[in-house]
This record gives sequence, structure tokens and C-alpha cells, in this order.
Amino acid sequence: MKTTPRREFIKSASVLGLALPFLNPNEIFGQQIDSFIFHSPFMKVAMRKDFPQLISLCVDSLGKGKEMVNPLLIGESVIKKYKSTVSEKSISYHPESQEEDSDPAWNLSFSDKSIQIISKKTEDSEPFNFTVNQEINHTTVLGVMKERNKVILPCLIHLPDMGTFRVTSNVSGLELFTDARRANSEVKGKLEHNFVSISFPPASDEHPLITYQLDIVSIYPDGTANKNDLIYDGFKRNFINIFQVNPRLRVLANNSSSDSCAFTLYMSAQLAQHTPRLADGLKAIYPLAVVNVIVTAIGGENSVKGAERFAQDVLIHKPDLILIDYGLNDRGCGLEKAYTAWNQMIKLAKDHGIKVILLTPSPDQSVNYADVANELNKHAEQIRRIAAENQVGLADSYQAFEFLYQDKEQLSKYMSQVNHPNQLGHELIANELMKWF
Repeated sequence: MKTTPRREFIKSASVLGLALPFLNPNEIFGQQIDSFIFHSPFMKVAMRKDFPQLISLCVDSLGKGKEMVNPLLIGESVIKKYKSTVSEKSISYHPESQEEDSDPAWNLSFSDKSIQIISKKTEDSEPFNFTVNQEINHTTVLGVMKERNKVILPCLIHLPDMGTFRVTSNVSGLELFTDARRANSEVKGKLEHNFVSISFPPASDEHPLITYQLDIVSIYPDGTANKNDLIYDGFKRNFINIFQVNPRLRVLANNSSSDSCAFTLYMSAQLAQHTPRLADGLKAIYPLAVVNVIVTAIGGENSVKGAERFAQDVLIHKPDLILIDYGLNDRGCGLEKAYTAWNQMIKLAKDHGIKVILLTPSPDQSVNYADVANELNKHAEQIRRIAAENQVGLADSYQAFEFLYQDKEQLSKYMSQVNHPNQLGHELIANELMKWF
């Protein structure tokens, strides 16, 4: 494999204007760019004045002013121009088409260890984006991803060998868009660099004011490193380096644009056990831990048969969580026998300290849903009652499909056959399950 010495790569990348050392952030593609500059012991930042764009970002989570190469990829030109207002520690951006006395579309304020980004609704709001050259820094975004390329706040933006931003917002459940790709991995010649991109949504009619808070943090186990010993600096900056998430696959991987592998997952699981809390409501043990799914179901089986083999085929694996989903097939054994069997399995699981989530039945296209007394609905109601009586979790698949029951043609788009969902249908069920995680 041919490699390029780090010094030569930095030199060539700087000449191209794709990755600029912080010492000269004002020159891009041979042109002088008027910029706003802020620096503290924890970060060095440069931004364009004619467009809300970072042109340089260097972070030292230990506040020691460590000199680093700027990892950002910078666009050669901007389509839409902005007017900016600058103070010592902040910069505001107004679209040129905006009235003089209107609120800025974007405002960025800087302090020693934090960046506050405020977006206010304008007619033509644009997201705030930045892109990292992955050949210089393997930046990754860590958080809960229920959909491809979308990470729910709070989350972390981790820059190995530099430090970590903890990102929060005033809007609950807001998502950042993130992507990562290898050069030439899709259409040859279109991508010149491996990259990781991060996009902050602008304010909207639904959320006319959005505040993003980016705080610089160091995440490592307490008591494992002497605070004053320089030998531990790398440990403190890089303890969570192994956590790299591919935002397209939503899995832990070798890096954000790579694939997963067993060794990565094993090491991640080991490290996650010792990793402190990442943010409020976000721990490394989840969603970054390995989830081992064991399927013990048998096609066509009802809960009576399932209960007979529950101890030998399910409990033998010593699971942390058991999902029970027999509603469709239980129409064959009836409500009374199903009630006894479900309760028997739940009791055995709880006696072994295992958590349980019950699922109501997914659709059967042969059912007359206009008849509320249909057999499938009766089983769904009974499963809800069993969950309440036993104080266990419930994923209500039956209700998740309710918006489709009056239109069989639309329902069929979520089904692979008469009583089995396709990928779209399974996503509805998965969304119900994810409410518990």
C-alpha cells in the first residue's frame, strides 16, 4: 500500500486550500478571505464573514493550546452572500436580501470552552454545515440514530487527538444530519477526499428559534489518570476514539465511512462498560454497546407451544430482554389458553430478573378491520391488559398500523404477504420498540 508522509500530505492539502493550518486561515484557493477569528486555550476558530461557514477549527479539550492542523474541507465559493456583524466574541449573519433591522439568520457566540449557535426563522433559512477531511481527522458523531444519517440531540462530535463537543439544544428531539463517505466510493471522480459532514437544521415555522450549545468536554473514567501528569494527555483526549459510528448503516464501525467488524464490536463493548455518561440521557453502554439478537421463534407456533419450550429454548440464553409476539397465531388456540401461556412466560422471565416487552399483533390483510370485534383486535386488547397486569413493556404494533386499516391498498404497501410485514411494516414495529430504549 502506498502511503504519503503526514508532512507531505499536509503540505499538499494546504496548497490546494482543502485543509488549512490555523496559522493562515484567511487564504482559500489563493484568495484572501475576510474572516472572524476567535481563540482560547481550548479552541481556535476562523469563520467567513460573507457566509456562515467555519473555515478553520482546532480543538484541545484539555485547554493546553495544542497546535493542530485544521481538518476542515472548505468550499471554493458561496452562492448566497450574507452581511455580518462582528464583535470580539460573536458574529451574526444576515442574508443580503434581508431588511437591515431584522433578526440575524445565524448568530455564533464563543467562550473559552463553548460555542453557542442561534438560528432564527427567515424566509430562506439554510442549514449551518461543516465538513471534515477524514484523511486528516476521523471525526465521528455519537448518539441515538433511529433513522439513517440522523442523530438525535444530545450527541457528541468527537475529533480524535483534539477533543469532543457535547451538543445540546433548546428543542427536544431535534436531529442533526450527518454523513460520511470514502473518496470515489460511489461515482469515480466525484469525491476527492474521504469526508464526514455535519449539518445543523435552521429555524423553521415549527421551531422559529433554535439554540445549539456546543461544550468542549473530556470523557474518560474518573480516577484512571493523574490530572497533572502529561503522560495521560493522550488518554484523556482519546479515550472514546474507538467509538466510530457509520451514519448510513447506524452501526459501530472501524471509522465513520467504513464497515463494522467483530473485533471493533468486541472492543467497543469492553470499553463502553467503563465510559462515563456522554450527555444527559446518553450513555456509551447504549446505544454504542453490542446488541446480540437471538431468534428462538418457530414459524406458525402459538403461545401455548412457545410456553412449553420457554425454559429450555429461551431462558437458557440468559437474555437481558425478551420480546413476546404470538398475537397473530394465537387466534388458533383462543383467548383463554393464550392468556395462561403469556402469563406463564412472563412469570418465568421475571423470576429470572429478565425484562419483557410484549407486542400486539401486526396486520393480517384478510381481517375485516371495520369490525372492532374482529379476533385480532380481541387479542391485541388482551395483550395490552396482560402488559398492564404484569407491569411489563408493550410495543403496540396493532395500533401502529391503525392509520392503514381503512385502506387495504395502502396497507398492502407495508406487507410482503397476507400476514407478514415488509421492510416498511417492520420499521413501524421497530419504532414502537425503540420507544423503550
